[in-house]
This record gives sequence, C-alpha cells and structure tokens, in this order.
Amino acid sequence: MFFGLFKKNEPPILKPEMLQPVDEPISAAEAKRIFKEWMVKIGHLSNKDKLDKMELTDHVGYFVEEMKQHEEALKFDINDEKESVAASIKEEKDEIRTLKKDFAKCKDEAERENIEGQIAHCERAIENYQASLAARVKELADFKADRRAFLIDYINTQVHGPGWRNKA
Repeated sequence: MFFGLFKKNEPPILKPEMLQPVDEPISAAEAKRIFKEWMVKIGHLSNKDKLDKMELTDHVGYFVEEMKQHEEALKFDINDEKESVAASIKEEKDEIRTLKKDFAKCKDEAERENIEGQIAHCERAIENYQASLAARVKELADFKADRRAFLIDYINTQVHGPGWRNKA
C-alpha cells in the first residue's frame, strides 16, 4: 500500500505516488482505512492497547467528520454560486434584450458596432458565469469520485502542521 521508506523519527510528507495504485480513485471508506493505517504505520497514533485504540478511533472519526464537512462546504458553495450566477445571468440577458432593441432602432453604423460589442461582452459574461459554476460542480464531483487529495492534505496537516506544503 505505502511506497517508500522513511526515517524512524521523521515521518515523510505523504505524496500521491505513495498511495498505490496511483491511478485508482480512493473512496471515502478506503480513505478512512488508509488514514488509520498510515497514522499507525508512522507512529503518530497507536493501536496497541485499549486506550490507544480509543484514541485512534476518535481520530478516525474526526477525519470522517472533516471529510463530510468538506463535502457539505462544496455543496454550499455550489448553491451559493447558483443563486449568484442566476441573478447575474438574468441581468446580462436583460441587458442584451435592451441592447438588441437599441440596435434595431439605431441607424448610425458606428453606434451599431458599439452595441454589437456590448452584446458580445454580455454573452461572454454569461459564458464566464456558467463556466465558474461548472468548475464548482466539477470540484465536488472530483471530490466524490476520489478522496486522494483530501486524504493527503488532511494527513500531512495533522502530522506536519498547516505549513507542511512549505516543507515539501
């Protein structure tokens, strides 16, 4: 499961390639099992006696709860983004309707080109809003499909502290 050796007193920074096989996604249940095994393997937690097992169980519970909270936060962000995007798109579409009316009435060629540019700008804004929402939805789908990145970040934060990325 874990690839690579490390010094006894210095646990390594967990990297994606250390979780074999690299190309397979990690489910929530698998992430929970790997978290437990890794923390015992590096000596950060123990499962030797009843008290140690209780502490290990508590930490696994914290991990699972953090994973659930992360998913809920992603869902909340999507809902928040949906409301914001819907309002922004409505404004842009209203603006496009107004501009098209102005365009139909306009006889000056320079002004018509200006209005066409404004319409194109509004259409690009709509595309950008939709892309932003799609990126949030993809982030949630990726998280649900593979918990590897979350697992690595959580373990490294627990073992090495919040500044672990600076050590890598």
